[in-house]
Amino acid sequence: MKTLLTHIAITVYTIIAGAVALVAVLWAPAAFGQEAVMLTKDSAKEKLVNVSGSMQFWLRYTELNPGSLVHQEARSEIWDMSIRRYRLKFSGKVTEQIRYTIEFGNNDVNYYASNNSMPHLLDAYIDYHINEHLAVGAGKQAWAGLARYAAPSTTQALAYDIDFVAAPFVNIYDDVLRRMGVYARGTWGGLDYRLSLAKPSYYSNTGQQTIGENASLSDRQPGYQFSSYVKYQFLEHEAQLIPYAPGTYLGKKHILNLGVGTLQQPNTSWSLNNGDTTYYGARSVAADLFYEKPLANNRGVNAYLAYINHQFGPRFVRYMGANNPANGGMATDWVNGRGNNTPVVGTGHIWYLQLGYIRPVDQENKHQIQAYSSFEYARFEALSDPVLLCNAGLSYFLNGQRSKITLGYQSRPLFKKSEHLVTEEERKNMLVMQYQILFGS
Repeated sequence: MKTLLTHIAITVYTIIAGAVALVAVLWAPAAFGQEAVMLTKDSAKEKLVNVSGSMQFWLRYTELNPGSLVHQEARSEIWDMSIRRYRLKFSGKVTEQIRYTIEFGNNDVNYYASNNSMPHLLDAYIDYHINEHLAVGAGKQAWAGLARYAAPSTTQALAYDIDFVAAPFVNIYDDVLRRMGVYARGTWGGLDYRLSLAKPSYYSNTGQQTIGENASLSDRQPGYQFSSYVKYQFLEHEAQLIPYAPGTYLGKKHILNLGVGTLQQPNTSWSLNNGDTTYYGARSVAADLFYEKPLANNRGVNAYLAYINHQFGPRFVRYMGANNPANGGMATDWVNGRGNNTPVVGTGHIWYLQLGYIRPVDQENKHQIQAYSSFEYARFEALSDPVLLCNAGLSYFLNGQRSKITLGYQSRPLFKKSEHLVTEEERKNMLVMQYQILFGS
């Protein structure tokens, strides 16, 4: 087997070559600088339809978890190309007080995983602006609480992808972070708040989560999910027209925000307690701090720190792998599961840290480069050792977020069961080259 250094050298060479070819084919700078398409019904332009969209392409090398299967073939590593996300959004005003958003798209169009590539409805909601302090809305949407990245912006992420420490039930009880529900949002001075009451999607437990002493997702439909998030903005204020929080403003804003939030959902998990089935609700609390500061000579720094406490029943843990390239797995003593799965959330404590630094590449500041790193440190009841998940990389901005290339590296832990312990026995690596294109606003 090739050494890790050889893998890294091959990966970097191939990714750079692929990125150069991709940019050469796709890069039309004038087109990427376009603002949103606006369709009007009258000369006063009071009623607008804004059309915008995005695509993210991945070229990736992944060391797979033990026991991973790709189309029934045992694999220890894989190269793949995929469309991580694509979106097409229509938004605008019905009146001065009423806004609407309709968005279509899909995630993880990946040959190996054989995911459905057809677009489906993601967002469809109405937002009613009552006054300068309060707006309410309803529909399928992502206005959720707990922490800043309970609804992270995928196109303004600091890293090559978003993190899910504040979205523990993504793609289980929601549809790519969206769920049917109602919300209230607003600002009052430096305070920015959101409250959400949503109906979780139905999760069909078909034996994938068998009941045992460790809590797992239950066979019941959960009750309504309530979440909230309140932050105080000490410096510049962030916009609040969409639910998604940016991971970086590319060093253009001076921001210091301190936030707290909660999440509650009944009948989420179950376990055997002295032979009897016991059901548990999900309860989470969080506090976080977001900071960004422009520096001299068009430079800037960015930092985010969060503490999250999840209570999902005894020894609950969820293993996740974004855009998982494996579509099957064999039974082993390794508990991570297939592909690039790793423990991300569970009953216990999580500390999450992001750091970024941006600087111009040229004197005109037309292009920028941003270095980033992120770390998740968690202590989960189900695992004997702590979880340390590390990411680092570089983003090259050809035209801000409208055209960027990101090279990202991830080191993830693998846990193995032995007697009554579940300990970290190995680490696996992943390299991703992402190209992102945006159009509209």
